[in-house]
Amino acid sequence: MKLFKNEMQKEKIYLIASAALILIGLGICLCEDGACAVSYFTYLINFFLVVYLIASIFLNNKNDKIYSYFSFSFIIAIFITCYLYTFVLIKIDPENFKPLFSCEASIERNIHNIILHLISLILLICKYFIFDKKGYFTYKHFLWGMAFPIGYWLFFMIFGSKINCPQYPFIKPDLCLFGTILELIKLLIPFTIFGFLLIVLDKTLVIKNKKE
Repeated sequence: MKLFKNEMQKEKIYLIASAALILIGLGICLCEDGACAVSYFTYLINFFLVVYLIASIFLNNKNDKIYSYFSFSFIIAIFITCYLYTFVLIKIDPENFKPLFSCEASIERNIHNIILHLISLILLICKYFIFDKKGYFTYKHFLWGMAFPIGYWLFFMIFGSKINCPQYPFIKPDLCLFGTILELIKLLIPFTIFGFLLIVLDKTLVIKNKKE
């Protein structure tokens, strides 16, 4: 019982430290970009991640199966923002989107870029390996995890032209229906592969633990 309490304390300390670090990134981002920062997927998903981490601190008797849906969803959502920033945005709009660490950008921008795109992903993956129960991930988790990213994309495809804030250049409200569907499929391919690998990894870890 004593060991269980110690493990719980370790997890809570980890969650508090993670939430605090991401909050620093969010605060710097808000200072740098102003109120329009909240319209970015990166800002929103990291904000919800902080809420999730803080809520997890107070859930002593959490349902592991339900908890796994949130764990999977945030891992894939942060992966999406990391992938899009690193491999898409920097290439199609290099003037406005610099590498995660760039000599051309301010120190503050470099810090919040690294925290919100990369460190938050590393923290989530470490949390999964160290603290989360394994063996729950299925295709349902993938569908649940993609709901917010697709919802965000559709919202800005429909209402983006009416919102007076900077938007991602790969979201193009003027595309025809076929072009919109094609653009969505192109974006979904790497995330589907990552989600599938995450599910396979989760199942593999369970089998390995049973053999041991």
